[in-house]
Amino acid sequence: MSVPTDCDQRDERLGWMGDASLSADSFAINYDVRAFQDNYLRNMVDSQPSDGSLPDVVPEYRYGGRPADVSWSGAFPQNVYVRYAYNGDLQPARDHWAALNLYMGNLADQFHKAGGDFRKWKTPYGDWVPAGPQKIPSEVTTAFSYIMASQQMATLATALGDGSADTWAKLSVSLIGVYNDNFYDATKKCWSDCGQSSYALSLLAGVMAKADRAAALSALQNLINSNTNHVTVGIIGAKAMFKTFLAENLIDFGVNLMEQTSFPSWGYMAFNNLEPATSNTWELWTAPTDGPGMNSRNHHMFSSVSEFIVKGASGISDFSCVTPLTLRPAQALGITWANTNVMTACGTVKMAYQRTGTLQCVKIPEGRSILNPVLEVVPDMHLSCGIHGGSIASIDFASYGRPEGSCGAFTSSNCDAVGVKTLLETRCVGRSSCVISSQGSSWPLSTCPGPHKLFVQATCTGSHGITVDVTTPATMGLSQVMLPFVGNVSFLRVTEGTVSDETVIFAAGADVAAVKVLGVVGVTVIDSHVVVSINAGTYRLRLSLV
Repeated sequence: MSVPTDCDQRDERLGWMGDASLSADSFAINYDVRAFQDNYLRNMVDSQPSDGSLPDVVPEYRYGGRPADVSWSGAFPQNVYVRYAYNGDLQPARDHWAALNLYMGNLADQFHKAGGDFRKWKTPYGDWVPAGPQKIPSEVTTAFSYIMASQQMATLATALGDGSADTWAKLSVSLIGVYNDNFYDATKKCWSDCGQSSYALSLLAGVMAKADRAAALSALQNLINSNTNHVTVGIIGAKAMFKTFLAENLIDFGVNLMEQTSFPSWGYMAFNNLEPATSNTWELWTAPTDGPGMNSRNHHMFSSVSEFIVKGASGISDFSCVTPLTLRPAQALGITWANTNVMTACGTVKMAYQRTGTLQCVKIPEGRSILNPVLEVVPDMHLSCGIHGGSIASIDFASYGRPEGSCGAFTSSNCDAVGVKTLLETRCVGRSSCVISSQGSSWPLSTCPGPHKLFVQATCTGSHGITVDVTTPATMGLSQVMLPFVGNVSFLRVTEGTVSDETVIFAAGADVAAVKVLGVVGVTVIDSHVVVSINAGTYRLRLSLV
Protein backbone atom coordinates (compact mmCIF):
# COMPACT_ATOMS: atom_id res chain seq x y z
CA MET A 1 0.00 0.00 0.00
CA SER A 2 1.55 3.29 -1.10
CA VAL A 3 -1.18 5.76 -0.08
CA PRO A 4 -3.35 6.16 3.03
CA THR A 5 -6.42 4.57 1.53
CA ASP A 6 -10.04 4.04 2.43
CA CYS A 7 -12.79 1.62 1.49
CA ASP A 8 -10.70 -1.49 0.93
CA GLN A 9 -13.91 -3.51 0.57
CA ARG A 10 -15.33 -1.54 -2.39
CA ASP A 11 -14.01 -0.32 -5.71
CA GLU A 12 -12.70 2.99 -4.45
CA ARG A 13 -9.46 2.59 -2.47
CA LEU A 14 -8.28 6.14 -3.03
CA GLY A 15 -5.92 8.50 -1.26
CA TRP A 16 -8.50 10.96 0.01
CA MET A 17 -6.53 13.88 1.42
CA GLY A 18 -9.03 14.70 4.15
CA ASP A 19 -8.53 11.27 5.69
CA ALA A 20 -4.76 11.63 5.36
CA SER A 21 -4.87 14.93 7.22
CA LEU A 22 -7.06 13.64 10.04
CA SER A 23 -5.01 10.50 10.62
CA ALA A 24 -1.52 11.94 10.25
CA ASP A 25 -0.95 12.25 14.02
CA SER A 26 -2.32 8.79 14.77
CA PHE A 27 -0.19 7.24 12.03
CA ALA A 28 2.94 8.88 13.45
CA ILE A 29 2.17 7.73 17.00
CA ASN A 30 1.41 4.10 16.20
CA TYR A 31 3.73 3.30 13.30
CA ASP A 32 7.05 4.24 11.76
CA VAL A 33 5.49 5.95 8.75
CA ARG A 34 8.40 8.17 7.74
CA ALA A 35 9.10 6.44 4.42
CA PHE A 36 5.35 6.09 3.80
CA GLN A 37 4.78 9.81 4.43
CA ASP A 38 7.77 10.74 2.27
CA ASN A 39 6.26 8.85 -0.63
CA TYR A 40 2.81 10.35 -0.15
CA LEU A 41 4.21 13.87 0.15
CA ARG A 42 6.02 13.35 -3.17
CA ASN A 43 2.72 12.23 -4.66
CA MET A 44 1.12 15.46 -3.45
CA VAL A 45 3.83 17.59 -5.02
CA ASP A 46 3.59 15.58 -8.24
CA SER A 47 -0.15 16.44 -8.28
CA GLN A 48 0.52 20.18 -7.87
CA PRO A 49 0.56 22.38 -11.01
CA SER A 50 2.04 25.84 -11.24
CA ASP A 51 -1.03 27.47 -9.66
CA GLY A 52 -0.28 25.65 -6.38
CA SER A 53 -3.63 23.87 -6.16
CA LEU A 54 -4.08 20.34 -4.90
CA PRO A 55 -6.87 17.82 -5.60
CA ASP A 56 -9.09 16.10 -3.02
CA VAL A 57 -7.58 12.74 -3.99
CA VAL A 58 -3.84 12.05 -4.38
CA PRO A 59 -2.77 10.53 -6.70
CA GLU A 60 -5.45 12.27 -8.73
CA TYR A 61 -7.35 9.44 -10.39
CA ARG A 62 -11.10 9.81 -9.96
CA TYR A 63 -13.62 11.48 -7.68
CA GLY A 64 -13.07 14.67 -5.75
CA GLY A 65 -12.24 17.99 -7.35
CA ARG A 66 -9.61 20.71 -7.75
CA PRO A 67 -8.90 22.91 -5.94
CA ALA A 68 -9.62 20.61 -3.03
CA ASP A 69 -11.73 21.35 -0.02
CA VAL A 70 -9.21 23.23 2.17
CA SER A 71 -9.69 20.71 4.98
CA TRP A 72 -8.63 18.04 2.48
CA SER A 73 -5.67 19.80 0.83
CA GLY A 74 -4.52 20.77 4.33
CA ALA A 75 -3.04 17.25 4.45
CA PHE A 76 0.05 18.74 2.77
CA PRO A 77 1.19 21.11 5.57
CA GLN A 78 -0.30 18.76 8.18
CA ASN A 79 1.86 15.79 7.20
CA VAL A 80 4.99 17.92 6.94
CA TYR A 81 4.22 19.45 10.34
CA VAL A 82 3.61 16.03 11.93
CA ARG A 83 7.04 14.86 10.80
CA TYR A 84 8.59 17.74 12.72
CA ALA A 85 6.28 17.54 15.75
CA TYR A 86 6.70 13.78 16.30
CA ASN A 87 10.18 13.07 14.96
CA GLY A 88 11.95 16.42 15.09
CA ASP A 89 12.46 15.83 11.36
CA LEU A 90 12.64 18.97 9.23
CA GLN A 91 13.80 17.25 6.04
CA PRO A 92 10.29 17.07 4.52
CA ALA A 93 9.88 20.80 5.23
CA ARG A 94 13.22 21.51 3.53
CA ASP A 95 12.38 19.29 0.58
CA HIS A 96 8.93 20.77 -0.01
CA TRP A 97 9.23 24.34 1.28
CA ALA A 98 8.79 25.86 -2.17
CA ALA A 99 5.76 23.63 -2.86
CA LEU A 100 4.25 24.52 0.53
CA ASN A 101 4.62 28.22 -0.20
CA LEU A 102 3.05 27.65 -3.62
CA TYR A 103 0.14 25.84 -1.96
CA MET A 104 -0.37 28.62 0.59
CA GLY A 105 -0.33 31.11 -2.29
CA ASN A 106 -3.16 29.18 -3.91
CA LEU A 107 -5.20 29.37 -0.68
CA ALA A 108 -4.58 33.11 -0.61
CA ASP A 109 -5.82 33.37 -4.21
CA GLN A 110 -9.00 31.44 -3.36
CA PHE A 111 -9.59 33.63 -0.32
CA HIS A 112 -9.08 36.76 -2.43
CA LYS A 113 -11.61 35.50 -5.01
CA ALA A 114 -14.09 35.12 -2.14
CA GLY A 115 -13.59 38.80 -1.37
CA GLY A 116 -11.66 38.06 1.82
CA ASP A 117 -14.90 36.75 3.33
CA PHE A 118 -14.92 33.17 4.62
CA ARG A 119 -18.70 33.06 4.26
CA LYS A 120 -18.30 33.29 0.48
CA TRP A 121 -15.62 30.60 0.22
CA LYS A 122 -17.64 27.51 -0.62
CA THR A 123 -16.14 24.02 -0.29
CA PRO A 124 -17.86 20.66 -0.78
CA TYR A 125 -17.22 18.48 2.27
CA GLY A 126 -16.51 20.25 5.55
CA ASP A 127 -17.21 18.42 8.81
CA TRP A 128 -18.10 15.22 7.00
CA VAL A 129 -20.65 12.72 8.40
CA PRO A 130 -21.53 14.42 11.69
CA ALA A 131 -23.10 12.41 14.49
CA GLY A 132 -25.64 15.17 15.13
CA PRO A 133 -28.67 16.18 13.09
CA GLN A 134 -26.89 18.88 11.08
CA LYS A 135 -23.42 19.70 9.82
CA ILE A 136 -21.58 22.90 10.64
CA PRO A 137 -21.26 25.11 7.51
CA SER A 138 -18.23 24.10 5.45
CA GLU A 139 -17.17 27.75 5.35
CA VAL A 140 -16.25 27.42 9.05
CA THR A 141 -14.10 24.31 8.55
CA THR A 142 -12.45 25.98 5.55
CA ALA A 143 -11.54 29.02 7.65
CA PHE A 144 -10.30 26.79 10.47
CA SER A 145 -8.10 24.75 8.13
CA TYR A 146 -6.59 27.87 6.54
CA ILE A 147 -5.78 29.26 10.00
CA MET A 148 -4.22 25.97 11.11
CA ALA A 149 -2.12 25.79 7.93
CA SER A 150 -0.79 29.32 8.53
CA GLN A 151 0.09 28.43 12.14
CA GLN A 152 1.87 25.28 11.02
CA MET A 153 3.82 27.25 8.42
CA ALA A 154 4.89 29.73 11.12
CA THR A 155 6.12 26.90 13.36
CA LEU A 156 7.99 25.21 10.52
CA ALA A 157 9.54 28.47 9.33
CA THR A 158 10.80 29.20 12.84
CA ALA A 159 12.32 25.73 13.12
CA LEU A 160 13.96 26.10 9.69
CA GLY A 161 15.30 29.54 10.53
CA ASP A 162 13.36 30.88 7.57
CA GLY A 163 12.67 34.61 7.56
CA SER A 164 8.99 34.12 6.71
CA ALA A 165 7.98 32.97 10.22
CA ASP A 166 6.72 36.40 11.23
CA THR A 167 4.77 36.73 7.98
CA TRP A 168 2.93 33.46 8.61
CA ALA A 169 2.25 34.39 12.23
CA LYS A 170 0.77 37.73 11.15
CA LEU A 171 -1.34 35.95 8.54
CA SER A 172 -2.75 33.68 11.24
CA VAL A 173 -3.71 36.69 13.39
CA SER A 174 -5.32 38.38 10.39
CA LEU A 175 -7.32 35.27 9.45
CA ILE A 176 -8.50 34.87 13.04
CA GLY A 177 -9.80 38.43 12.89
CA VAL A 178 -11.81 37.61 9.76
CA TYR A 179 -13.01 34.35 11.33
CA ASN A 180 -14.42 36.20 14.31
CA ASP A 181 -15.92 38.95 12.15
CA ASN A 182 -17.64 36.34 9.98
CA PHE A 183 -18.77 33.77 12.51
CA TYR A 184 -18.80 35.12 16.07
CA ASP A 185 -22.18 35.98 17.56
CA ALA A 186 -21.53 38.58 20.25
CA THR A 187 -25.01 38.15 21.72
CA LYS A 188 -24.77 34.38 22.12
CA LYS A 189 -20.99 34.52 22.67
CA CYS A 190 -20.32 31.61 20.34
CA TRP A 191 -19.38 30.87 16.74
CA SER A 192 -21.52 29.87 13.75
CA ASP A 193 -24.18 27.36 14.88
CA CYS A 194 -22.87 27.36 18.48
CA GLY A 195 -22.50 23.56 18.32
CA GLN A 196 -19.82 21.16 19.48
CA SER A 197 -17.75 21.41 16.30
CA SER A 198 -17.92 25.22 16.29
CA TYR A 199 -16.51 25.40 19.80
CA ALA A 200 -13.90 22.69 19.19
CA LEU A 201 -12.56 24.32 16.01
CA SER A 202 -12.51 27.77 17.61
CA LEU A 203 -10.70 26.51 20.71
CA LEU A 204 -8.05 24.58 18.80
CA ALA A 205 -7.38 27.47 16.44
CA GLY A 206 -7.16 29.82 19.44
CA VAL A 207 -9.49 32.47 18.03
CA MET A 208 -10.61 33.88 21.38
CA ALA A 209 -8.79 35.99 23.97
CA LYS A 210 -7.15 34.00 26.77
CA ALA A 211 -9.62 35.46 29.24
CA ASP A 212 -12.51 33.99 27.23
CA ARG A 213 -11.03 30.55 26.71
CA ALA A 214 -12.31 29.00 29.95
CA ALA A 215 -15.89 30.03 29.16
CA ALA A 216 -15.70 28.55 25.65
CA LEU A 217 -14.24 25.33 27.01
CA SER A 218 -16.97 25.08 29.63
CA ALA A 219 -19.61 25.66 26.96
CA LEU A 220 -18.22 22.79 24.88
CA GLN A 221 -18.30 20.46 27.88
CA ASN A 222 -21.85 21.54 28.72
CA LEU A 223 -22.98 20.79 25.15
CA ILE A 224 -21.57 17.27 25.42
CA ASN A 225 -23.02 16.69 28.88
CA SER A 226 -26.44 17.97 27.86
CA ASN A 227 -26.36 15.52 24.97
CA THR A 228 -26.04 12.66 27.51
CA ASN A 229 -22.26 12.51 27.04
CA HIS A 230 -22.48 12.01 23.28
CA VAL A 231 -20.93 13.86 20.35
CA THR A 232 -22.59 15.61 17.45
CA VAL A 233 -19.33 16.27 15.59
CA GLY A 234 -18.11 15.07 12.21
CA ILE A 235 -14.59 14.03 11.28
CA ILE A 236 -12.97 17.48 11.59
CA GLY A 237 -14.77 18.45 14.76
CA ALA A 238 -13.85 15.10 16.33
CA LYS A 239 -10.12 15.64 15.89
CA ALA A 240 -10.29 19.25 17.05
CA MET A 241 -12.32 18.27 20.12
CA PHE A 242 -9.91 15.61 21.39
CA LYS A 243 -6.87 17.77 20.61
CA THR A 244 -8.49 20.47 22.75
CA PHE A 245 -9.02 17.99 25.60
CA LEU A 246 -5.31 17.13 25.42
CA ALA A 247 -4.24 20.76 25.37
CA GLU A 248 -6.40 21.54 28.40
CA ASN A 249 -5.51 18.30 30.25
CA LEU A 250 -9.18 17.25 30.32
CA ILE A 251 -8.20 13.61 30.24
CA ASP A 252 -10.98 12.34 32.49
CA PHE A 253 -13.59 14.14 30.41
CA GLY A 254 -12.19 12.72 27.19
CA VAL A 255 -11.89 9.21 28.62
CA ASN A 256 -15.53 9.29 29.74
CA LEU A 257 -16.53 10.26 26.22
CA MET A 258 -14.32 7.59 24.65
CA GLU A 259 -15.77 4.91 26.95
CA GLN A 260 -19.32 5.71 25.88
CA THR A 261 -20.82 2.62 24.22
CA SER A 262 -24.31 3.78 23.29
CA PHE A 263 -25.11 5.41 19.96
CA PRO A 264 -23.42 7.49 18.61
CA SER A 265 -19.90 6.82 19.86
CA TRP A 266 -16.65 5.13 19.01
CA GLY A 267 -17.48 2.53 21.63
CA TYR A 268 -20.78 1.81 19.92
CA MET A 269 -18.89 0.75 16.79
CA ALA A 270 -17.29 -2.06 18.80
CA PHE A 271 -20.08 -2.67 21.29
CA ASN A 272 -23.46 -3.16 19.66
CA ASN A 273 -25.73 -6.12 19.04
CA LEU A 274 -25.99 -5.56 15.29
CA GLU A 275 -22.46 -5.66 13.91
CA PRO A 276 -19.71 -5.19 16.50
CA ALA A 277 -16.43 -3.95 15.05
CA THR A 278 -13.09 -5.34 16.16
CA SER A 279 -10.07 -3.09 15.60
CA ASN A 280 -11.48 -0.83 12.90
CA THR A 281 -13.55 2.34 12.82
CA TRP A 282 -16.57 2.78 10.58
CA GLU A 283 -17.19 5.26 7.80
CA LEU A 284 -20.57 6.19 9.28
CA TRP A 285 -21.80 6.33 12.87
CA THR A 286 -24.89 4.47 11.60
CA ALA A 287 -23.01 1.91 9.48
CA PRO A 288 -25.14 -1.19 10.25
CA THR A 289 -28.37 0.53 9.23
CA ASP A 290 -27.14 2.70 6.32
CA GLY A 291 -25.84 1.91 2.88
CA PRO A 292 -25.17 0.33 0.58
CA GLY A 293 -23.16 3.25 -0.83
CA MET A 294 -21.08 4.46 2.10
CA ASN A 295 -20.60 1.02 3.61
CA SER A 296 -16.98 0.94 4.75
CA ARG A 297 -16.23 -0.78 8.04
CA ASN A 298 -12.49 -0.07 7.77
CA HIS A 299 -12.21 3.70 7.52
CA HIS A 300 -9.39 5.65 9.14
CA MET A 301 -10.91 9.13 9.07
CA PHE A 302 -12.30 8.74 12.61
CA SER A 303 -9.01 7.27 13.90
CA SER A 304 -7.77 10.70 15.04
CA VAL A 305 -8.94 9.70 18.54
CA SER A 306 -5.95 7.35 18.72
CA GLU A 307 -3.77 10.38 19.41
CA PHE A 308 -5.86 11.17 22.48
CA ILE A 309 -5.76 7.58 23.70
CA VAL A 310 -1.97 7.33 23.44
CA LYS A 311 -1.10 10.81 24.68
CA GLY A 312 -3.88 11.23 27.20
CA ALA A 313 -4.10 7.76 28.70
CA SER A 314 -0.42 6.83 28.54
CA GLY A 315 0.86 10.25 29.56
CA ILE A 316 3.59 10.22 26.91
CA SER A 317 2.69 13.26 24.88
CA ASP A 318 6.02 14.50 23.55
CA PHE A 319 7.72 12.66 20.69
CA SER A 320 9.98 15.36 19.29
CA CYS A 321 13.19 14.47 21.17
CA VAL A 322 13.36 18.02 22.53
CA THR A 323 14.25 18.08 26.22
CA PRO A 324 12.95 18.30 28.79
CA LEU A 325 10.61 15.47 27.86
CA THR A 326 7.39 15.70 29.88
CA LEU A 327 5.76 12.49 31.11
CA ARG A 328 2.33 13.02 32.64
CA PRO A 329 0.34 10.08 34.05
CA ALA A 330 -3.35 10.77 33.63
CA GLN A 331 -5.20 12.24 36.58
CA ALA A 332 -8.37 10.39 35.68
CA LEU A 333 -10.62 8.09 37.68
CA GLY A 334 -11.45 6.32 34.45
CA ILE A 335 -7.86 5.11 34.07
CA THR A 336 -6.58 2.74 36.74
CA TRP A 337 -3.33 1.84 35.02
CA ALA A 338 -1.48 2.22 31.73
CA ASN A 339 1.63 0.61 30.26
CA THR A 340 3.07 2.18 27.12
CA ASN A 341 6.22 1.93 25.03
CA VAL A 342 6.73 4.62 22.40
CA MET A 343 9.48 4.45 19.79
CA THR A 344 10.80 7.93 19.06
CA ALA A 345 13.65 9.09 16.86
CA CYS A 346 15.74 9.28 20.06
CA GLY A 347 14.93 5.77 21.25
CA THR A 348 12.18 3.99 23.16
CA VAL A 349 10.38 5.77 25.97
CA LYS A 350 8.57 3.53 28.46
CA MET A 351 6.12 4.45 31.16
CA ALA A 352 3.82 2.30 33.27
CA TYR A 353 1.71 3.73 36.05
CA GLN A 354 -0.99 2.59 38.43
CA ARG A 355 -3.34 4.58 40.63
CA THR A 356 -3.38 3.08 44.12
CA GLY A 357 -5.80 3.10 47.03
CA THR A 358 -9.08 5.02 47.40
CA LEU A 359 -11.57 4.55 44.55
CA GLN A 360 -10.93 1.87 41.92
CA CYS A 361 -13.10 0.85 38.95
CA VAL A 362 -13.24 -1.84 36.28
CA LYS A 363 -15.23 -1.70 33.03
CA ILE A 364 -15.13 -4.86 30.99
CA PRO A 365 -17.10 -5.96 27.92
CA GLU A 366 -18.51 -9.44 27.66
CA GLY A 367 -16.04 -11.73 25.94
CA ARG A 368 -16.31 -15.00 24.08
CA SER A 369 -17.78 -17.83 26.11
CA ILE A 370 -19.95 -20.89 25.72
CA LEU A 371 -22.96 -18.56 25.99
CA ASN A 372 -21.80 -16.32 23.16
CA PRO A 373 -19.09 -17.96 21.03
CA VAL A 374 -19.13 -15.28 18.28
CA LEU A 375 -17.76 -12.49 20.50
CA GLU A 376 -14.13 -11.43 20.57
CA VAL A 377 -11.86 -12.94 23.19
CA VAL A 378 -11.56 -10.47 26.09
CA PRO A 379 -8.93 -11.15 28.76
CA ASP A 380 -9.93 -11.20 32.40
CA MET A 381 -9.14 -8.07 34.38
CA HIS A 382 -8.00 -7.36 37.92
CA LEU A 383 -9.75 -5.11 40.39
CA SER A 384 -6.72 -3.98 42.36
CA CYS A 385 -5.84 -1.48 45.09
CA GLY A 386 -2.26 -1.35 43.78
CA ILE A 387 1.09 -1.21 45.54
CA HIS A 388 0.61 -0.02 49.15
CA GLY A 389 -3.03 0.68 48.27
CA GLY A 390 -4.44 -1.52 51.01
CA SER A 391 -7.26 -3.99 50.50
CA ILE A 392 -10.74 -3.80 49.01
CA ALA A 393 -13.00 -2.50 51.77
CA SER A 394 -16.28 -2.47 49.87
CA ILE A 395 -17.91 -3.03 46.49
CA ASP A 396 -19.81 0.21 45.98
CA PHE A 397 -21.29 -0.63 42.59
CA ALA A 398 -21.51 -3.74 40.44
CA SER A 399 -23.74 -4.20 37.42
CA TYR A 400 -23.72 -6.77 34.64
CA GLY A 401 -25.92 -6.03 31.64
CA ARG A 402 -26.15 -2.50 30.25
CA PRO A 403 -24.73 -0.13 32.90
CA GLU A 404 -23.65 3.35 31.86
CA GLY A 405 -21.61 6.24 33.22
CA SER A 406 -18.05 6.85 34.34
CA CYS A 407 -16.03 5.81 37.38
CA GLY A 408 -17.57 7.50 40.38
CA ALA A 409 -20.91 7.97 38.62
CA PHE A 410 -22.04 4.57 37.32
CA THR A 411 -25.74 3.86 36.74
CA SER A 412 -27.58 0.57 36.31
CA SER A 413 -30.15 -0.36 33.69
CA ASN A 414 -33.48 -2.00 34.46
CA CYS A 415 -32.42 -5.27 32.86
CA ASP A 416 -29.12 -5.87 34.68
CA ALA A 417 -28.40 -9.20 36.32
CA VAL A 418 -29.39 -9.71 39.96
CA GLY A 419 -26.83 -10.68 42.61
CA VAL A 420 -23.62 -9.50 40.92
CA LYS A 421 -22.64 -7.12 43.73
CA THR A 422 -23.08 -9.83 46.38
CA LEU A 423 -21.03 -12.25 44.31
CA LEU A 424 -18.18 -9.76 43.97
CA GLU A 425 -18.24 -8.89 47.66
CA THR A 426 -17.63 -12.57 48.40
CA ARG A 427 -14.80 -12.79 45.87
CA CYS A 428 -13.05 -9.47 46.45
CA VAL A 429 -13.61 -7.77 49.83
CA GLY A 430 -10.60 -8.12 52.11
CA ARG A 431 -8.21 -8.83 49.23
CA SER A 432 -5.71 -6.44 47.65
CA SER A 433 -6.93 -7.56 44.23
CA CYS A 434 -9.32 -10.02 42.61
CA VAL A 435 -9.93 -11.36 39.11
CA ILE A 436 -12.90 -10.05 37.12
CA SER A 437 -13.96 -12.46 34.36
CA SER A 438 -15.19 -11.25 30.99
CA GLN A 439 -17.17 -14.41 30.29
CA GLY A 440 -20.92 -14.16 30.57
CA SER A 441 -21.06 -17.67 31.98
CA SER A 442 -19.31 -16.36 35.12
CA TRP A 443 -22.19 -14.07 36.06
CA PRO A 444 -25.92 -14.28 36.73
CA LEU A 445 -28.08 -13.98 33.63
CA SER A 446 -29.05 -10.52 32.40
CA THR A 447 -32.28 -9.83 30.55
CA CYS A 448 -30.63 -6.99 28.60
CA PRO A 449 -29.93 -7.60 24.90
CA GLY A 450 -26.31 -8.63 24.44
CA PRO A 451 -23.46 -8.24 24.25
CA HIS A 452 -23.30 -7.29 27.91
CA LYS A 453 -20.78 -5.39 30.00
CA LEU A 454 -19.72 -5.37 33.63
CA PHE A 455 -19.00 -2.19 35.61
CA VAL A 456 -17.48 -2.43 39.10
CA GLN A 457 -16.53 0.27 41.61
CA ALA A 458 -14.70 -0.44 44.85
CA THR A 459 -13.23 1.48 47.77
CA CYS A 460 -9.79 0.49 49.07
CA THR A 461 -8.47 0.93 52.59
CA GLY A 462 -5.31 2.66 51.37
CA SER A 463 -5.05 6.37 50.65
CA HIS A 464 -4.55 8.04 47.28
CA GLY A 465 -1.28 7.36 45.53
CA ILE A 466 0.36 6.54 42.21
CA THR A 467 3.32 4.35 41.25
CA VAL A 468 5.18 5.17 38.03
CA ASP A 469 7.89 3.16 36.27
CA VAL A 470 9.82 5.20 33.70
CA THR A 471 12.62 4.41 31.27
CA THR A 472 14.07 7.06 28.96
CA PRO A 473 16.88 6.46 26.42
CA ALA A 474 20.38 7.77 26.94
CA THR A 475 20.03 10.20 24.04
CA MET A 476 16.97 11.88 25.55
CA GLY A 477 18.64 13.94 28.28
CA LEU A 478 16.49 15.58 30.96
CA SER A 479 12.88 14.48 31.51
CA GLN A 480 10.14 15.62 33.86
CA VAL A 481 7.66 13.19 35.44
CA MET A 482 4.50 14.95 36.64
CA LEU A 483 2.88 13.02 39.48
CA PRO A 484 -0.76 14.12 40.00
CA PHE A 485 -2.10 14.57 43.52
CA VAL A 486 -5.22 15.73 45.31
CA GLY A 487 -5.31 17.48 48.67
CA ASN A 488 -2.62 19.22 50.68
CA VAL A 489 0.90 18.85 49.29
CA SER A 490 2.28 19.04 52.84
CA PHE A 491 1.00 15.52 53.48
CA LEU A 492 2.65 13.97 50.42
CA ARG A 493 5.75 11.87 50.07
CA VAL A 494 7.59 10.76 46.93
CA THR A 495 10.07 7.90 46.87
CA GLU A 496 12.36 6.44 44.23
CA GLY A 497 13.26 2.77 44.06
CA THR A 498 11.63 -0.60 44.57
CA VAL A 499 9.37 -1.43 47.50
CA SER A 500 12.26 -3.02 49.39
CA ASP A 501 14.74 -0.25 48.59
CA GLU A 502 12.96 3.10 48.49
CA THR A 503 14.57 6.47 49.07
CA VAL A 504 12.46 9.48 50.04
CA ILE A 505 13.13 12.35 47.61
CA PHE A 506 10.20 14.63 48.53
CA ALA A 507 8.32 15.06 51.79
CA ALA A 508 6.12 17.62 53.55
CA GLY A 509 5.97 19.83 50.48
CA ALA A 510 9.69 20.15 49.83
CA ASP A 511 12.58 18.54 47.98
CA VAL A 512 14.65 16.42 50.36
CA ALA A 513 17.88 18.15 49.38
CA ALA A 514 20.08 16.10 51.65
CA VAL A 515 19.10 12.90 49.85
CA LYS A 516 20.84 12.31 46.56
CA VAL A 517 19.45 9.64 44.24
CA LEU A 518 21.50 8.95 41.17
CA GLY A 519 19.77 10.53 38.18
CA VAL A 520 17.17 12.54 40.13
CA VAL A 521 17.95 16.19 39.45
CA GLY A 522 15.26 17.83 41.57
CA VAL A 523 11.66 17.83 42.78
CA THR A 524 9.19 20.71 42.81
CA VAL A 525 5.45 21.39 42.83
CA ILE A 526 3.60 22.85 39.84
CA ASP A 527 -0.16 23.28 40.18
CA SER A 528 -1.54 19.88 41.26
CA HIS A 529 1.56 17.89 40.33
CA VAL A 530 4.78 16.94 42.04
CA VAL A 531 7.34 17.29 39.24
CA VAL A 532 10.39 15.02 39.40
CA SER A 533 13.24 15.98 37.06
CA ILE A 534 15.35 13.00 36.02
CA ASN A 535 18.25 12.26 33.72
CA ALA A 536 18.05 9.39 31.23
CA GLY A 537 17.63 6.02 32.90
CA THR A 538 15.13 3.76 34.66
CA TYR A 539 13.20 4.83 37.75
CA ARG A 540 10.31 3.80 39.96
CA LEU A 541 8.58 6.79 41.53
CA ARG A 542 5.85 6.41 44.14
CA LEU A 543 3.67 9.22 45.44
CA SER A 544 1.70 8.58 48.62
CA LEU A 545 0.30 10.28 51.69
CA VAL A 546 2.69 10.58 54.62
